[in-house]
Formats: sequence, structure tokens, C-alpha cells
Amino acid sequence: MAPQDRLHRARNFVTSDAARHYNGMNKLNMSLFLAAAALVPATAIGGWKTSEEVSFTTLSNNQVRMTGSLIGAHNSADNVQYIGCQNMADFSYCWGRNASGKTMQCSTSNRGMMDAMASVNPASYLKITMQAGSCVGVEVNTSSRWMSLVKQPLLVQP
Repeated sequence: MAPQDRLHRARNFVTSDAARHYNGMNKLNMSLFLAAAALVPATAIGGWKTSEEVSFTTLSNNQVRMTGSLIGAHNSADNVQYIGCQNMADFSYCWGRNASGKTMQCSTSNRGMMDAMASVNPASYLKITMQAGSCVGVEVNTSSRWMSLVKQPLLVQP
């Protein structure tokens, strides 16, 4: 066999071997991509979600417990509810309004409760116990479960 024939044959062998390897990798990559795509949920929102609207419960000793999540109040169908806390240098207070329009609020200068109130964010669920306008218990639960899809704010037209 002439040297140029051997070179031509070697080139064809290398090219066809590389092509087989490339096609095999392409098929493998495509298979992996399709398998991964099948595992991805159809929507981009996943996980455990709950939406707690604002509620008031009368407890013993004339105490009232206000509960609700910020996003739950924001997403409520009635457009009446709200819940939140505000922090000042020497005191903090929390307030809320339920679906029937009843409002409650309390304040405290207790440093531990003030720190808890300062931690409130959109992913927070609040459980505030109050008596005669004073906060006597504050629980702030911050978790991804309270992060449901946030509806757009209402646009007020003039």
C-alpha cells in the first residue's frame, strides 16, 4: 500500500472514530437532559405553602391572640386585612385587621419582644398575645412555607 493511501485510510479511521464518539456523547447528553427535564416540576413554584389570614382569638384572663402571615393578609380576597409590626428606639408595636374589619394593636418596651418584632419580614407568620393594649407574648415564625405567590398590588385609578 502506498504511503499516501495509508495516510488517507488513517485519517478516515480517526475521523469516523471521533464522529462515533461525538454522536455517542450527543445521545448520552440528550438522554441525561431529557431525564433531568422529566424530574423538574411543570411550574416554577414548589414546596409547602400555607397562607394564614388575620384572625383574633379570645383567650383566658382577657387576653387576645392575633395571628396571621404578612403574605396571607396581603393576598386575602377581601382587600381589608393587614398585619405587621413597627419598631422604635424604645418601644415597638404590632397591629392587625381581620376580614370583618376588627382591628387590634399592642405595644411593648420589653427588649426580647422588640427584637422578635424587629425580625418580621414578608416570610413571617405572627402570633401576638395582647392584654389591654400591651403585648404580653410575641412569636415570629419565618419560613419558606409562608412565602406563597404574592399577588400584585391594587392600582388605584383617579
